[in-house]
Amino acid sequence: MLDELNEINPKALAADGFEGAVIGYVENHHHPAVLLYDSEECIRILVERDGMSEEDAREYFEINTLGAYMGENGPLFMNPLRTDAAKAIIQEWIAKQGHNRCWYYPDLFRQLADLFGIECPDPGLPPEEEFKKGCDQYRQEEYSKKQ
Repeated sequence: MLDELNEINPKALAADGFEGAVIGYVENHHHPAVLLYDSEECIRILVERDGMSEEDAREYFEINTLGAYMGENGPLFMNPLRTDAAKAIIQEWIAKQGHNRCWYYPDLFRQLADLFGIECPDPGLPPEEEFKKGCDQYRQEEYSKKQ
C-alpha cells in the first residue's frame, strides 16, 4: 500500500513511529493522496511502546502529532466509529431474558462507555425501595405493551 501511495504522491509524509496505526490513504480531486491513521491506535501505541498513561498519551498525541503542521502532504488521523462493538454489546443485552434484562443495567452502559472512552463512575445500587419501584415500573411498562 505504501508503494501504491508513493506512486500517487511521492511527497506524502508519514507519522514516524505509528506504522502499526496506518489504515490506508485518502485522496480527492482537491487534495493530494496522504496516509490515514487510526488515532486510537496511535494512542494505544504510545501507551504500549512508550509506557505512557492513556491520559498522557492522548495529550502527547494531540500536541505533538495532531498539532504538528506538515503541510498538504502530511498524514490525516481519524477517530473510527466503534459501531460494530457497540451493536454487539446492545445485542447481548437484547438476548437476555427475564430479570437479567431489567431496567437497571449499569454493566451495559459501563461497557459502552469503555468502548467510546467515556469515564463512567459506578452508579451503585439505588436504595432498595427505589430499586423495587423501578422494577415495578419496568414490569408495568413491559406488560402494558403486550396488551
